[in-house]
Amino acid sequence: MDRRNFITSLLAAPALTPVLLASQRHHAAGELYLIADDPHNHLPSILTELTPSLPLDEKTFTFSQAHPLGDVIQRSLERSGWRRVSGSKPAAMTLSFRAMHGRARPSFSLVRNGRVWDVRTRRLMALWENMNRKPEAATVLTTAAFHRREVSSARGGPLILTRDGARLARIPLDQDSRRTFRGGRGSFTVEVADHRAWIAEASCRHKICMYSPPISLPGERIICAPNRVLLEVSGPGGVDTVIG
Repeated sequence: MDRRNFITSLLAAPALTPVLLASQRHHAAGELYLIADDPHNHLPSILTELTPSLPLDEKTFTFSQAHPLGDVIQRSLERSGWRRVSGSKPAAMTLSFRAMHGRARPSFSLVRNGRVWDVRTRRLMALWENMNRKPEAATVLTTAAFHRREVSSARGGPLILTRDGARLARIPLDQDSRRTFRGGRGSFTVEVADHRAWIAEASCRHKICMYSPPISLPGERIICAPNRVLLEVSGPGGVDTVIG
């Protein structure tokens, strides 16, 4: 299997186009896209090969929404040394689920900054080729987003929420909280825990803002374009924007 065929098969999966666009906009350390009706049988082996090359300091995971195979996925990951954390605590890996509009060959793809990640290591390529040989088409897309652990001595100030330039709220990051607001396309919920903030729920269509990692450093932002909402951590520093 050459790399050209690998990329072609990735882009041929119709459900992946909006997901790849999303990956260009959030700042995860990497994303794994797994097309398989039995993701629990493949995730542990893939992650064993993948995680040493990612800047993860712990093997923790969470689900961004209910997964139809969540229980069996959790058991298979826990047997491999991963630990599930509650939604109020940041995790090194966030798993999400999407039902594909069409059927595609079982396979997996790795993406960094919106670009296909070269997986031409012997074991990863063997795993991919073995999955891709299966004649049965799959309809389940499982996404794993690996989150960076940013280290900074400068803690951000309060989280500022604005809609169309008008301030909606000022939320302290040193107090755990969960608040729901109205946006341009419905409601969205902001959660704060451990001095980090993220969008826990949103009514926008693709929910890209929900899949973005938590923000905590001065200047970091999350933008939910459909709701016309900007979340920004106040304080001096650079700007890191996540558009959803």
